[in-house]
Amino acid sequence: MDSNPQEQIEKEYPRRHHEKLKKKFTALKLVFLLSSILIILSITLWPIIKDSPEKIFFATQSIKTNKSSGASLTMENARISGINKKNNKYSITAKNIKQSPNQLEMFNLEGPHAEMMLSDGSKVLIDSEIGEYNEKIQKLFLMKNVTFVHESGHKMLTDSIEINIDQNTAKTESLVSGEGPLGKIKSDGFVISQGGKKITFKGNSRLIINKK
Repeated sequence: MDSNPQEQIEKEYPRRHHEKLKKKFTALKLVFLLSSILIILSITLWPIIKDSPEKIFFATQSIKTNKSSGASLTMENARISGINKKNNKYSITAKNIKQSPNQLEMFNLEGPHAEMMLSDGSKVLIDSEIGEYNEKIQKLFLMKNVTFVHESGHKMLTDSIEINIDQNTAKTESLVSGEGPLGKIKSDGFVISQGGKKITFKGNSRLIINKK
C-alpha cells in the first residue's frame, strides 16, 4: 500500500532542512577560519610595519595556524626582508618559518638562508639547518652546519653563529674552519665587527698560507 504523499513530504522536509543547515554551518566555519587567519596576520605584522615599514614577510606557498593554540603561525617557503639601521639590505628565507606561541617576536626557522649587505657594499651568504629570528632585537641565531661565505672568496664553517642584523656584526664561540684566497684557518671562534669590516679570530688559531 502506497504511503500518503502528504506524509512523504512531511518526512522529507526535516531532512532537507537539516542538509541546508549543515551547508550553512560549514560555510560559517570556513568564514570564521579565514577571519582568524587574517586577525593573526594583522597582530603579527602590524608591529613590524608600524615600527619599520620596510620590514615585511612574504609567504610564497602557504600559511597555516596551529590548531591547538590558535596563536602560532607557520609560513612555508617564506621570506623576511628589509633594510637595517645602517641602511643595508638583508633577507632571510626558509623552508618553514614558525612563530613561537609564547614569544610572538621569535620565529623558528627550518633550512634558513640569509643574505646581508655589509657597510662596505660587500655581500655575505649564510646557511644552516635550523635557526631562530628575533624580530624585536633584530638578531638571527643559526645552528647546525653553518656555512658563512663572503663574496671576496672566504668561506667559513662552524656549528653556530649569532648575527646582529641592525649592526652588521656576527660572532661565534664554536670551532671554526675556513678557507680563503690567502689560505686556510682554524680557530675557537670569531667576531665580525665594525659593520663587517673587521674579523677577529678567537682562542687557538692556526693559519696555513697558500704557497704562491
